[in-house]
Amino acid sequence: MGLPDLGHQARELREVATAVAEVHGTPPARTVARALALRVAGGFPVRESMSQGLLDPELPIGRALRVRVSKRRRIRAQDRVNPPEARRLLDDKVAFARLARKHGLPVPRMIAVLGGPEGDQGPDGLPLGEGGWSALIAADPAQVIVVKPARGGHGHGVRVLRREGGGWAGGGSEMSPDALRASVVGDGRHVVQERLTDHPALQAINRSDALQTVRVVTMRSGDDEPFVAAANVRLAARDAVIDNFGGGLRGGMVAFADPRTGTISELLIPRAGGLGAVAAERHPVTGEQMIGRVLPVWEDVLSVAVRAAAAVAPLRTAGWDIAMTSAGAVLIEGNARWETPPHPSSASLVRRLGYL
Repeated sequence: MGLPDLGHQARELREVATAVAEVHGTPPARTVARALALRVAGGFPVRESMSQGLLDPELPIGRALRVRVSKRRRIRAQDRVNPPEARRLLDDKVAFARLARKHGLPVPRMIAVLGGPEGDQGPDGLPLGEGGWSALIAADPAQVIVVKPARGGHGHGVRVLRREGGGWAGGGSEMSPDALRASVVGDGRHVVQERLTDHPALQAINRSDALQTVRVVTMRSGDDEPFVAAANVRLAARDAVIDNFGGGLRGGMVAFADPRTGTISELLIPRAGGLGAVAAERHPVTGEQMIGRVLPVWEDVLSVAVRAAAAVAPLRTAGWDIAMTSAGAVLIEGNARWETPPHPSSASLVRRLGYL
């Protein structure tokens, strides 16, 4: 193991202390001392303390350590109940999509798989061969597609492209099918799916160009039936491409829902500079009341989550990203190492894993 880069750590502390001073007015030396205390007592790296809102001087350190748990300790708790061979069920988006279809779970329509050791494949897993991809996508009815790495997370490498004539446009550029393929195959296997759209009732709650998904955490004790432990919906910025919260730096919000009814009970809006989030009752843009709004197709969402959890046994916990569409709930992906938003319930949710 190499020696820590002390120079990098010192620069990081200075940057974070400066950001905290601008938002909270805290003297930098006090923030540095607080960040180091959180690192020693709770295992929080400085950037994680920042994104979780733990550097707020109004939050006592003792309470911060009771209501939050570090990423390292969360992963340790998750891995204890999710063995490595089971985690692999969710690691590969291609394999998981096929597993989901086998169990009758609704997933986005797969158009193709590009790249990887097996080469390009059609939705049935059969090789496409030379020129097969271009012919396939030319005949496909999809007008908007999603291209994303078969492995990975946090929205990294995800592209949303719209058909423009004979090519595909997105992110300010336009390319032919062959150019699109060439742009991704060098970075490993990618999946191409038809883009879904939000249920109109969800768009009425928060208008966004992104597909906004609800993260449903399921747990299962021994051979018992899975149950839903928590749910929150990522409400993306108006012009966002993806709904990933990204530590609050992408302009989105997180709304927590009652798992039984899908009723929004809390809304978190990110602070400036990625310094955690603050609770609110009204939409920051429209001013509309958010608490009490009901998410659409909620019974379907719960059904899909529980059925998915049963399909990936022996995994005992997973975080499911589920789209709410006019056609019902659609399973986007699952995460054996689900994340916790900057919320006081995060530590208690992770502690429940100790009883599985």
